[in-house]
Amino acid sequence: MFWADLDLARRVPCAPCLAFPLVGAVVAVLVAAVPTPDLKGIVVRIRLVHPGEPTAAELAAIEAERPLIDAELAWLDAEITLLSADDRGGPSALDWHRVRRAESRVIGETLAYVGRRRATRPLPRRAA
Repeated sequence: MFWADLDLARRVPCAPCLAFPLVGAVVAVLVAAVPTPDLKGIVVRIRLVHPGEPTAAELAAIEAERPLIDAELAWLDAEITLLSADDRGGPSALDWHRVRRAESRVIGETLAYVGRRRATRPLPRRAA
């Protein structure tokens, strides 16, 4: 543990080993916290750390979610096409149909994904 002077009156501990989990296995590690020149705030420096290659379990989880990811990317593409339709005189009926179809696919893939997860990891039973 090291100390960073945050103001002149007191010292506040900052641990370089503090890790905050982010997405997946990536963590934010607190590197330093230093006062601003006017001593009215602090500047916090963090470092993003990934411990290495994904494990087999992480890859399997990504692969299981792949159909949902593909559906969400198709939905994003349809939304971008809809938003950029002003260049073509506004969205067409086909653009709106494409967005609705993509939304429907995302809902279907979400339900299928949740169903697959429940089948592999059943809900715990509550004690009576």
